Amino acid sequence: MHSKSLRTGLYIGLIISLVQINVTNAQGGHTHGQAHIYIILDDKKLVVDATLSASDIVGFEYQPKNEAELQSVDTALKTIANTEQWLLIVNGACTHQSTVIDNPFGTKSPEAAHADHNDFAISVKYNCEKPDELTELEVKLTKIYSQIHDIEIQWLVHGKQGLAYLHGNTQKVRFE
Repeated sequence: MHSKSLRTGLYIGLIISLVQINVTNAQGGHTHGQAHIYIILDDKKLVVDATLSASDIVGFEYQPKNEAELQSVDTALKTIANTEQWLLIVNGACTHQSTVIDNPFGTKSPEAAHADHNDFAISVKYNCEKPDELTELEVKLTKIYSQIHDIEIQWLVHGKQGLAYLHGNTQKVRFE
């Protein structure tokens, strides 16, 4: 019983931290060249949430103004939706369940449509048949998007939490 309440407490603490970070990002506090990823494993459910600056992904943050910019957004959405291109789950026998992408260039309020800073928000869900074997994951965003130089990862896995920074060729985060 004690370990379950400890785990619940850790989840609540991480969620509060993530909400604070997301509020800061929503208020225009993102940094170009830096991606943020949040990972939570709860029982067999693995959730990977990512926030990527639109400027790093498509080269601009304003609403697309021409066909080439619309095509850049479309290509980015297809690449992000194909999670195997940028996210590799190592061990754990995890099966992809869903990917939800908040397109910053989709239908928005007039205020949001003219925002100075826009981000792609991604939520990827997996079901892991062997969650105890999940030891690491590989993030390949820097190989796909040259404008992303740093990736900050906050994770809560196996009742432990951690913070990792991936730079350059370092693309793996270990849950230790």
